[in-house]
Amino acid sequence: MEETMISSATVRNAVSQNSFFEELECRDQNGSIVIKVHIKGIVNAGRIPLWLNYNIGILISKKFPKDLPLVIDYEKLLDVHFEHINPDRTLCLATPIELRNKLVGLHPEKVLLELILGYMTQYAYWQQFSCYLIEPQQHGLAGILADYGNRLGVEKLATIVDFLKCIQNPKVNANKPCPCRSGRSLRACHMRTLSSLCPTVDAWMQMKTDLEELSSWQATIRQKIQYGRDKTPMMPLSCRQLVDGFTIPQIG
Repeated sequence: MEETMISSATVRNAVSQNSFFEELECRDQNGSIVIKVHIKGIVNAGRIPLWLNYNIGILISKKFPKDLPLVIDYEKLLDVHFEHINPDRTLCLATPIELRNKLVGLHPEKVLLELILGYMTQYAYWQQFSCYLIEPQQHGLAGILADYGNRLGVEKLATIVDFLKCIQNPKVNANKPCPCRSGRSLRACHMRTLSSLCPTVDAWMQMKTDLEELSSWQATIRQKIQYGRDKTPMMPLSCRQLVDGFTIPQIG
């Protein structure tokens, strides 16, 4: 696959070609690209016109695509009650693996601007109507879990962890039973899907990070289920089942 590259020239060119974006400032900072943009215009959300009028900053590391771009509410004017704004004021455009896979190609800077525009449209709709235009992905680890679940067509945390372990193991036996418990071999069931999840080395490294975080989360959940908050035994069947389900965010 052709290497993905971004330069200050390609970013500025993409901004100038997108009618919703106006460049306010662009500079190199220790080899990384910092650009501040004004997003302004009317977008149609279904039949509802929404007025966009926001300033945001974009930081693209000199280590891109190893390091993902950051989109920042540098003026600190966006409402932090919007679920997809991180505590450090960076905007959560997508899960890390989804963002990596979307930014693979010849013009990642154009894709990034479209993702930002979609995000700000969602934000503007939420700001006006206190609900989402399109139900977004969950935030944080719950969102990462749901994203892999949607891609793999499974729901259980333990199953998703098993799939990610298969990806990380270069000597995985493709003839072993598939982790989804379909009764078929991995080769005949999910092998092609797993390969499509990992088109680059950076995506593979991202999955390694996600595996570590989800495995740690799974262990923490199991410990809470076993001991309870006050360290007393608490092991009802319904709680045991929560370890492998999407209701995990409700615990703790």
